[in-house]
Amino acid sequence: MRAWLKGLIVAGLLAGAGLTLLGLLARIWPALDIVNNGLLFVAAAAIALLGLAALVRDWRLVSGSAVLAAVNVMLVVAALPSAAAPAAPDASRFLRVVTFNLFQGNDHMAEVAKFLAGTDAAAVVLQEATKPHIATLRQALQSRYPYSVGDWGIVIFSKHPILADGRVDRPGYPPWISLMVRWARIEVNGTKLDLAGHPPRPAVLS
Repeated sequence: MRAWLKGLIVAGLLAGAGLTLLGLLARIWPALDIVNNGLLFVAAAAIALLGLAALVRDWRLVSGSAVLAAVNVMLVVAALPSAAAPAAPDASRFLRVVTFNLFQGNDHMAEVAKFLAGTDAAAVVLQEATKPHIATLRQALQSRYPYSVGDWGIVIFSKHPILADGRVDRPGYPPWISLMVRWARIEVNGTKLDLAGHPPRPAVLS
């Protein structure tokens, strides 16, 4: 039993170290950043491995698990976003942006359009949008969002005129998988700002 548990811990350490290394390499190869979406789970698994290593009383496994856990906990803490100061109770909203991942197989565009309209956002950033998705949403939301940029993948809808736009692509990839970021510049009450997608998760930001 103890030998089997040690083998499990070693396998877990190798897998955790590999995932951690891939996440760190995302700074060089941005496509690997998808691994960092599971950073919290890797940290939790590393802590669990540390507990198991303590049970088998193998100092080598304890040391390895402790290092892996410490590295991943530090990465989690470093990735935590800082919170903005809360607005004053009587402050008017400057801008509301909605981000929404449509998922390519989504066939509930009527419900999506209703949700987006109900958020009363000034701009919408969509991900994993297909051309049929966008055709349906443009028709449903034209009066609310007369300005947009992009026809598929990452698409931005806006109540405000789009002054400039662009995209960032992964070098060396074919066009249909190279798009990493699409951005649009709008002006709100005299202030110019850039909106960019692809945010990692659906969210509503005020």
